[in-house]
Amino acid sequence: MAYRIDSVRFSSIDCNDLTYQISTPTPVDRIAQSISRIGLINPPILSQTKHSGYQIVSGFRRITACQGLGGSGLTARILSPDMAPLHILGLAIADNAEHRDLNLIEQATAIDKLGRYLNDDTDILNYGNSLGMQLNRAFIGRLRRLNNLSRSIKDAVASNTVPLTIALELEKLDAASAEELSFFFEELRPTLNQQKEMVSLVKEIARLEDRLIPELIKAGPVGGIRADTDLDRTQKIKRIRSSLKKRRYPSIHQFEVFFDRSLKALDLPRDIGFSPPADFEGNRFSVTISFHSQAEFKTHIETLFRLAENPHFIAIVEKQIDDQEALY
Repeated sequence: MAYRIDSVRFSSIDCNDLTYQISTPTPVDRIAQSISRIGLINPPILSQTKHSGYQIVSGFRRITACQGLGGSGLTARILSPDMAPLHILGLAIADNAEHRDLNLIEQATAIDKLGRYLNDDTDILNYGNSLGMQLNRAFIGRLRRLNNLSRSIKDAVASNTVPLTIALELEKLDAASAEELSFFFEELRPTLNQQKEMVSLVKEIARLEDRLIPELIKAGPVGGIRADTDLDRTQKIKRIRSSLKKRRYPSIHQFEVFFDRSLKALDLPRDIGFSPPADFEGNRFSVTISFHSQAEFKTHIETLFRLAENPHFIAIVEKQIDDQEALY
């Protein structure tokens, strides 16, 4: 790499030129603390412009940190003025990838910027991997879709609040719905599976009731749960999931509540388990027993015989609610 080491004044650096920026914006406190203690170990890379100024190739956070520490400038690596833009971009990607794993948004940004110079996915794949990225064709396609999302959603992806799977689901929605769901997930931080469930339920409810997604999760029962200061985050997630399932699948939710109430009434011993059909659908129940002796096994068998005649057990198996009408 052809470059020279030189001192550069901050006033000559165009920090608003993001042509080669790959890194996502993050606080620079730790970087500033490190530079303050031991100095600038890895000087930023700059490219000289036609107007005798400089654009940043790599080191946006380092430069911001140095500016915050005071002084008039810093030491930088100045690239040869005849270096091609693609090679400059390659240096920006490689310099970032060399010191840490690029997050998903940084990889998406790199793919987008490489696409300005390389039109073929094979070329992007080969060039990107030569710089330290780990790409394949399918992954390139997913990264491109991330670039369609708003800045705030990208920040949520970069911070791992919104996983890639969910981000790709949000990309299919209108901008307002995607934005509101992302904010919703940042607020409550549900797990990946919980996010998948909520996205699916909200989309189906919105379609069935001909309502907007932001309205569904900002107002009504969900909005009330979110605003309840007496509930912690875990309690809110549990109640919101229950509320959405009740709204989307009222009959299934009705049976779920009925099953829980009837199971308590059965008062089964701890060693006997009674489980409903998967997702409270279908007709296959299951009973499990655990024992440590023949005598205990015989006792459990006797309990099961009595269980078969218990009216609560019969009501559960026949899926009958209080009015005795079958649920299915």
